[in-house]
Amino acid sequence: MTIIEETIDLDELRARWAYHPEEGHFTATVSKHARWPVGRIIGGKDAYHDPKGYIRVCVLGRCVMAHRLAWFYVHGRWPVEQIDHINHIRDDNRIANLRECTNAENRQNIRPEGYGTSGYLGVYRHSSSDAWSAKIIVNGRATYLGMFDTAEI
Repeated sequence: MTIIEETIDLDELRARWAYHPEEGHFTATVSKHARWPVGRIIGGKDAYHDPKGYIRVCVLGRCVMAHRLAWFYVHGRWPVEQIDHINHIRDDNRIANLRECTNAENRQNIRPEGYGTSGYLGVYRHSSSDAWSAKIIVNGRATYLGMFDTAEI
């Protein structure tokens, strides 16, 4: 939880905004300013996306990641570590698409194209030959699996 997240009051958030879990966005339920009429959508697909593709929203004078705010709204607490988008689509903030996880769990859910040149998690071209090296990391401890002629193990 960030310092900014600590300052957002859940009761006030729920009183002024409604989260729509099937669509993954928020709408204003109380208008305190002409820019925020009742029904105005924030966090929809046309919302501000940060450089990594995540939606950032501003509520109650604070700007936060929309997926973290959705988790807070539904579960009544901020996630302890990270929120993973199960389908890999960073602006899909439907609650069914979000899961709380550790950094290690989140890294295991990367797409195959994020696995480097081999297309396999933990398999890399060895720098001094044409062989492929393989290793796994479990609980922060790396285990070397060996060198192979092909990337497929």
